[in-house]
Amino acid sequence: ELEASGRPVETSGYTDGMPLSRLVNSALARILREASTNVLKHGDVGTVRIRMSLDHDAVGLEVRNPVSPESVRREPAQAGYGTTRMAERTRHFGGEFHSGYEQDDWFIAVRLPLR
Repeated sequence: ELEASGRPVETSGYTDGMPLSRLVNSALARILREASTNVLKHGDVGTVRIRMSLDHDAVGLEVRNPVSPESVRREPAQAGYGTTRMAERTRHFGGEFHSGYEQDDWFIAVRLPLR
């Protein structure tokens, strides 16, 4: 969907053969889908960067996309439901969630414990 909308996608990190439980894998897939929806709804056209990481304790997911400061400021008051859902899902698994505007990008960063 991202590429079809004219946004190139770059992936990096460890993504092949991650030993994840079905629950963690499902949570990551839902978070990635919500992050992608937010990119399509709110992001500027440009490269979307998706990075996965894995260590002995946790799996990480970071999604970054270009967004202008003006776009961040003009978001309506009801915006943020997607970010809230991602944060709640992450907390449900005992993980960490961060999001924000940094260096002309909007980002979400998730870290979920391996189960």
